[in-house]
Amino acid sequence: MRITFNNIRLNNFMSFGDEFVQLDNLGYVLVAGKNECPDDASLSNGSGKSSIWEGIVWALTGETIRGHKSVVNLFGNDGAVVTLDFNVDDKNYVIQRSKDHSKLKSSLYISVDGQDISGKGIRDSEAILKQRLPDLTSSLISSVIILGQGLPQRFSNNTPSGRKQVLEELSKSDFMIEDLKQRVSERKNTLNNSLHETEKNVLTLSTKKEMLSKQLTDVEREIEALRATDINQLRSECETVQQTITSIENEMRELSLDIDDDKRSVDSLKEAFYAKRTESATKVSQINASYSDQLTSLSVDVATVGNDILTSKKELSRLKGIKDVCPTCGQKLLGVTKPDTTELENHIKELEEKNILLQEQRSQLDKKKKEELEINDQNFSAELNGLQKRLQDTEKEIAEKDSKNKSLDKEKATLSKQLVSIQHTIATVDADMASLQSKVVSLTNDISVTDRELLYYNNEQENTKAHVVAINKIETVIKRDFRGCLLKNVIDFIDNRAKKYAQVVFNNDLLEFKQEGNNISISFDNKEYESLSGGEQKKLDVIIQLAIRDMLCHLINFSSNILVCDEIFDALDITGCQKVLDLISSDLEDISSVFIVTHRDNLCIPCDNEIHVIKDANKISHVIQKA
Repeated sequence: MRITFNNIRLNNFMSFGDEFVQLDNLGYVLVAGKNECPDDASLSNGSGKSSIWEGIVWALTGETIRGHKSVVNLFGNDGAVVTLDFNVDDKNYVIQRSKDHSKLKSSLYISVDGQDISGKGIRDSEAILKQRLPDLTSSLISSVIILGQGLPQRFSNNTPSGRKQVLEELSKSDFMIEDLKQRVSERKNTLNNSLHETEKNVLTLSTKKEMLSKQLTDVEREIEALRATDINQLRSECETVQQTITSIENEMRELSLDIDDDKRSVDSLKEAFYAKRTESATKVSQINASYSDQLTSLSVDVATVGNDILTSKKELSRLKGIKDVCPTCGQKLLGVTKPDTTELENHIKELEEKNILLQEQRSQLDKKKKEELEINDQNFSAELNGLQKRLQDTEKEIAEKDSKNKSLDKEKATLSKQLVSIQHTIATVDADMASLQSKVVSLTNDISVTDRELLYYNNEQENTKAHVVAINKIETVIKRDFRGCLLKNVIDFIDNRAKKYAQVVFNNDLLEFKQEGNNISISFDNKEYESLSGGEQKKLDVIIQLAIRDMLCHLINFSSNILVCDEIFDALDITGCQKVLDLISSDLEDISSVFIVTHRDNLCIPCDNEIHVIKDANKISHVIQKA
């Protein structure tokens, strides 16, 4: 957490009347005081210098560092009001705390980014503030932001056993231990739940693998059953049927040619018949000649249309045999489009209707001819009757051949259906085999994936069990001596950081912290803290306070833009002041404002700004900020 203090307004708070103090980005600020109240003995002390920082603590916590119960200026006009403006990370906070004010009463107002989040009463507001900023306690502020006050100040001058108590209080070891116990317990529950879930996953995956293996076995059996089907025999039958159909088509074609020849013979006989009647019946000859041409033409047309019908029906049968949907799964076959046969079927219907019409025309012409011939037949001789007989026989042959042709056509249709059935069976077997082989691949992949998942969760199960064992050991360690381990880490951190600062102040790192049982000793250059000179102790006090500050900031990940050095320079000589100033300059780069509070008039410290706190004769303190 990063807190940036922007400014503070003190109204009738402690010794102040109504004062505004800028806090951010001021560099080094000398804070001096002057007491002009004749009732006070000191010229500097009691001016109200420290009350500025007390205002920060009071606004945030409702407490003061020195434990003042009353914060209202008795010489002022109204109750106390402190307004503190600061940022926490990327959010802007404004806190206004009042006490015994005529309008505001005793209240706590909180806004975040301009939005009022205050509670119904001061207790609700404090609970909200504590929830949002739990680490901003008076102890933390007096230990991290305001040096010279609070527990760190009492650490060095305490007894060895008292130092241990101070560190435990500062590091919140009791709270951390309880918090860690809770965290360990929560982690243990999480691990146990995770272990249970992992065991559940292992069982589920094992069951899944058994199911997939059974499915794979069933599919392999289906493949073996399909392989028992003699697909080669089916293909052979398909070829035989196709050859038979081709043979029938050839025979039908030959019959059609024979019929055409017979029809031509009929025409020749008729011509001979008509020639015999030329002498006696010119008219009959003309009629025969006329009818002969028409009948011949119609016969040719009938034959042509008949051939067209046969060809079209063959093409229709082929097109209808094309399948665009898998007969097994019902899924549409990729790359296969079922043709539209509507146009072809309409064409066949038109041809059939034309054929009937032509045959009817031929029949009508033939009937008309016969009628006319019957009229003239009485005049024919026995030779003409013989020709007539031959003509009839030939026509009978034509009819027989035509009947045979139709019978062959029916046989062809039957064989075509058989061919389609065999082809369908072959396609079904091929599709089923491909589908089953695809299932084998899919099931094999699923089993492989399941095996990998099983391996992962088995490893996860073993790792979780190991973590459970480890957390149980941690739980045992916490119950036994975690407090001592925590305190040792705190002391080690302070020792390392203090050595670093001692190198700046003393040009050596001979500072050492030792823990022996419940006692913490401090030595410098092999001398106990208690035997050092006052100047050395004061320098060490500053070093230790800064080291403790770093420890607390490290524990809670805390930083601030201001540092208040409350009279920590007053007991140092000029060289000591410069050394401590160098220390602060070198290590506290994240601080934009360092407030040096002093009552020494001769403190030679180069500063960027000055704040003078003057208490007037009416016991009202005023703030004068100078650049």
